[in-house]
Amino acid sequence: MKKLILLFALLLASHWIYAQKVNAMFDDAASVNMIIENQTGSRLFSIHVCKSLNDNNEPDADDWQSFVWSDDLIPSRFFEDDQAEQISIAVDDKTPCQWDIMVKESENDPTPIIFNDIDFCFLKKIVFFVKNGQIAYKIE
Repeated sequence: MKKLILLFALLLASHWIYAQKVNAMFDDAASVNMIIENQTGSRLFSIHVCKSLNDNNEPDADDWQSFVWSDDLIPSRFFEDDQAEQISIAVDDKTPCQWDIMVKESENDPTPIIFNDIDFCFLKKIVFFVKNGQIAYKIE
C-alpha cells in the first residue's frame, strides 16, 4: 500500500512540475521565445509556423497551402547562412505545444519543407542544417 501511495505521489508531482513548465511558457508577454539559426550553407527565403492541425501531423504535399501559416518570422528579407535570430510567437493559455514549421527556399517555392509536430513548450533553439542533401533541424 505504501508503494502505491508513493507511486501516486510521484506521478502527481511529475504532473505538477510539467504543468508549471508549460505555464511558465505563457508569461505576461504571452509569447514563446526561441532562437532560430541557419546552418544550411545557403540563404533561406522565409520561415513560418502554424499550430499542428491534423491528427497524424503529416499534411499531404499539396495540403500545406490550406494551413493558416504565420507571417515570415525572419525580420530581414532573407535568412542568411550562419545567421541566428531571436523570435517570439504570440500564444495564450489555450495554445497547444505542438506546431509545424514551414521553410521556403525561394519566394515562390512550390514545395516548401514542412516539419511537423514540434514541441514549442520546451524549445529554446532550433538549428536548420543540411543532411543527405535535405534541410533538417535539430533542437538545442
